[in-house]
Amino acid sequence: MYTTPRTLDPRKVQWQAATEVIGVNYNGRQVIALGDGSQVGPGPSKIVQGNVSEIAPMVPSFGVRVGVAEGFEVGLRIPNLDSLAVDFKIRLLEGRFDVALDPGIQGFYTGYPDPGSPPFGVFYLQAPVLLAINVSEDLSLVLSPGFAYELTTATETCGCGPDNVGTFTAVWGAATASGPMARLGAGFDFRITKTFAIHPELTFMQEFGDEKLQLWVAGIGFNMGAQPDYSDLAQATSPPAL
Repeated sequence: MYTTPRTLDPRKVQWQAATEVIGVNYNGRQVIALGDGSQVGPGPSKIVQGNVSEIAPMVPSFGVRVGVAEGFEVGLRIPNLDSLAVDFKIRLLEGRFDVALDPGIQGFYTGYPDPGSPPFGVFYLQAPVLLAINVSEDLSLVLSPGFAYELTTATETCGCGPDNVGTFTAVWGAATASGPMARLGAGFDFRITKTFAIHPELTFMQEFGDEKLQLWVAGIGFNMGAQPDYSDLAQATSPPAL
């Protein structure tokens, strides 16, 4: 999410950019060679059900967050330049310990690399709770436990790409998992200046369907422009006036 539980002041705008790496592990279909068991191009092969895993860099993500009202913020994002996402942050508690709800939805339309495979739609419904321990006015530890639900119009999983090979085959196959998921994110928000923050974050998701999808995303977010107000922390730690 690359954000904290605190919301922007009304009519304030923050721009976001993030670079990310994704990892997937799930039970899916895979094309293997007959004989040596390695993945191959055109030639003798068979499709088997088994464990599929991959780690891959992703295209950068971009977004904007807007303060709508006191304690309410809306985020609009283009994750990895291939989908659209929106979330609604509702602040519940503010102090040394911050709490907010941040439900949202992400969707995209894609297909396997195989030109013969039909395209399909994927939607993620997410409901994380944002928790932050504010170490100082400039640093927060942020956790985001919660639940998610993945909906897809695809009918089967496959670990193969064009001619049974491909660079992002397992990541494409993971997109067809469907069902409830648990999620947990952890990151640090470093507020470098009044208009710039760096937010490294790791998010892990576990799906409970037949695919048993495990998905993690590691990224570094850069938040530019307006920042949430943390001046109350400086006042809380300042010495009393003489």
